[in-house]
Amino acid sequence: IIGGVVPVQTTTYYVKATSADNCESEVQEIVLTVYPKPTLNSSLALTICSGDVFSYTATSAMSGVSFVWSRAAVSGISNPVRTNVNGPTINETLINTTNAPVIIAYSIEMIANGCSKSETVYVTVNPKPGLSNDPGTITICSGTAYTYLTPTSNVSSATISWESLSVNGIAEGMANGTSSINEVLTNTTANPVMVTYQFTLQADGCTNTQTVSVMVNPSPELSSALYLSPI
Repeated sequence: IIGGVVPVQTTTYYVKATSADNCESEVQEIVLTVYPKPTLNSSLALTICSGDVFSYTATSAMSGVSFVWSRAAVSGISNPVRTNVNGPTINETLINTTNAPVIIAYSIEMIANGCSKSETVYVTVNPKPGLSNDPGTITICSGTAYTYLTPTSNVSSATISWESLSVNGIAEGMANGTSSINEVLTNTTANPVMVTYQFTLQADGCTNTQTVSVMVNPSPELSSALYLSPI
């Protein structure tokens, strides 16, 4: 069709030919069918926590759409590149190896009726908070204080709470708090007893739990008689 016409919907054209001596042909009807390009109607922006499964199903308002998706390798994300994966479903466990949110872009190509279009889905992967000053398992003597000053996290915005779990053989009951730990632990047995503190860390909708263990050794006591008969 002369003139560079670009129809945006199905259009009927009526065409006739005229010769140099002004002879005209019969009018011909030409129907030009215009298919719309497919678009995503599923979400284009999502947020998950590191270590969680990103589960996404691409959908379109059009029927008969086929999908192909790809994702580049991203600095701070341990997952390798994925290219030209057929199908609408994405299922990946995404690992953020940094202490800050990382954004991943998925390119999704849609094909229908010979027409194609690509759109991008952005996924923010927030880091899971963890203890950055984990003291590991330490050992103390019965009757002395276990001190863990100011637990901190690799994620600066994290809130931290803790609780000690009740243990047979330790005189002190359960305790909890949101800052430093400083409590006396008394072993009422003749054997070492392990006390476990559970920490809950939360940041940007992500939660993680960690434990810190304390071995409480019993105080030594004489097993021989303390009073002897006169001799």
